[in-house]
Amino acid sequence: MLRHRSAIKRAKQDKKKSLRHKKIKSAMHAIIKKAKRSKADDDLRKAYSVIDRAVKKGVLHPNTAARKKSRLAKFILKEVATKVVKKETKKTSEPEPPKEA
Repeated sequence: MLRHRSAIKRAKQDKKKSLRHKKIKSAMHAIIKKAKRSKADDDLRKAYSVIDRAVKKGVLHPNTAARKKSRLAKFILKEVATKVVKKETKKTSEPEPPKEA
C-alpha cells in the first residue's frame, strides 16, 4: 500500500498514462495490420503517420519507430515483388499460339 501523498499521486498519473499509451499503441497495431493485409500505398502512408504521431507523443522511442517503419516497408515491398514475379511467370509459361502465314 502506498503511504506518501506523492507516491499515491504518481500511481494515479501512471495509470492514466498507461491507458493513453495503450490506446495509441492499439490503434497503431491495428493500422499496421491493415497495411500488411491490403499492401496499398495509402495504408502504408497512414501507418507511417500513426507511428510518427506515437513518437511525437512519447509512446515510442524514435529508433523503435524507425525499425517498425523499415520492417513494414520491407514486408510490403517483398509482397508486391512476389505478386509481380508470379504474374510474369504465368505470362511466360503459357505457349504462344502458332502464327498463320
